[in-house]
Amino acid sequence: MTDAARQTGSADATTAPARPVRVPLWDNARWIAITLVVVGHAIEVPNRSDLAFGLYLAIYSFHMPLFAFISGRFSHGGALTSRETRGILTHIVLPLVIFQCVWTLFAWWRLGVLQIDFITPRWILWFLLALALWRLTLPLFALMRHPFLVSVLVACVAGYSPGAGTLAATSRTLVFLPFFVAGWCLHERGGLTTLLHVLSKWWVRCLAGVLVVLVTVLAVTRADLMRELMLRKWFQGEWNYARLGNEEWWAGFERAAVMAVSFVMIAAVLALVPRRQTFFTPWGARTMNVYLLHLFPIVVATDMGLISVDRDSVETIVGLVVIAIVWSAVLSTRAVDVVFGPFTHPRARWLLRDEDDAPPGTGRRSTRAG
Repeated sequence: MTDAARQTGSADATTAPARPVRVPLWDNARWIAITLVVVGHAIEVPNRSDLAFGLYLAIYSFHMPLFAFISGRFSHGGALTSRETRGILTHIVLPLVIFQCVWTLFAWWRLGVLQIDFITPRWILWFLLALALWRLTLPLFALMRHPFLVSVLVACVAGYSPGAGTLAATSRTLVFLPFFVAGWCLHERGGLTTLLHVLSKWWVRCLAGVLVVLVTVLAVTRADLMRELMLRKWFQGEWNYARLGNEEWWAGFERAAVMAVSFVMIAAVLALVPRRQTFFTPWGARTMNVYLLHLFPIVVATDMGLISVDRDSVETIVGLVVIAIVWSAVLSTRAVDVVFGPFTHPRARWLLRDEDDAPPGTGRRSTRAG
């Protein structure tokens, strides 16, 4: 069995019956990606700074596509078993509902307005809704001859629809769908092991390092051009073409080009991610805690003026990056998992019946060896 085929489940948890052998590469990639999420949110407000804007743009060119890719890698394309459905409910849907309520109350406390909305995810919760929809629809894509090409077509065509936007995270769900399907396709239909072997070669890793540095430097030094092109919104994927100010017939090809850049960046980052056990490898198993909890103090600090559009010196941006990395490490600790685990990974025994009581024929799926 190859290293790339030893884990099963979602990006943050597994629904397989046996405890899998965790591969350091994927846990390292998860923690690096989630830490960049924290960094991106920490430097998002002072975006008048070219440094902050450029770093933010470079991060957003790949970090959520990378999460979608990893999620697809650890997803099954067959009919969902009761165990896998339980995993979707407890690891995705219930945390989404819980933190949608938490953010609703948090906004009420901050703004004095109680706005109840369970259709449009608040803030970062869009990814959980998108992940649930991807997992549920993956069996449909698994039936297709060319699922990746279909997913790209769906993502590009969706931008022409005026209904594709933030409502129910429609736009982002469709825009990042190809990355999820690509992760599944490469693993399920072959190619991922070969790709990872190529990416592990020293000269490829050198090229990947140069590419990541060049993209970051270009984003910082040409920040005004990037703002003019609205690349930040293109990479975020939350707007349709009309709102992006591009209603020409070729807008879909522009989205395809942006996705191609993200795929290249994903490959470059995977080439640079350590494949061995590191001090942060165990933290890769707790990325859900970081994802769901990291934003609250950032919002409070912004409300207090500690993070503002006017505080955009180089020293401030560097300080925010360092604090964000430390904050991500703190949220990755076992102590945080013990305290907040019931909310970020609810078992929901009060809601779901025991697996032994499941109807016949809906039980566990055997773990594929490769």
